[in-house]
Amino acid sequence: MEFLLCQFLCFGLYGYGVRTMGNLTKGLCKDLITALLGLLILTLAAWLGLPSLGWVLVSALFLAYTFFYDQELFAFQWRNTILPGLALAGYAATSNAGTAVQIVSNGFAVSSASISSSSVRIRANTNGDRYFYLAFK
Repeated sequence: MEFLLCQFLCFGLYGYGVRTMGNLTKGLCKDLITALLGLLILTLAAWLGLPSLGWVLVSALFLAYTFFYDQELFAFQWRNTILPGLALAGYAATSNAGTAVQIVSNGFAVSSASISSSSVRIRANTNGDRYFYLAFK
């Protein structure tokens, strides 16, 4: 739930950036349909477990929005429209994936580390059979 709320906040900021970047034609109906469609895409992608695909589709949605409704040349606007969405897609892909690593540093071995969107947990073996855990939220 927190991850989805964070995605909605990022969507709002991304939409605000696209909206203020160029010279878009005004229209409440266009903006409302684009916003609802983008939020629906993000919700379905999170429900399916593919948030990075959702951000790629939202980037394509904003790209089409810029293409059809921006009064400035599309050749100058498309990079600024698509790059934040692809960066968010990369972030969504890495923040959901759990990773495990083996690191030996300063005399103790980190036996496992897991990273998720809400916490970081580290288990380390300090002296034979003694372990400690670190958890960050």
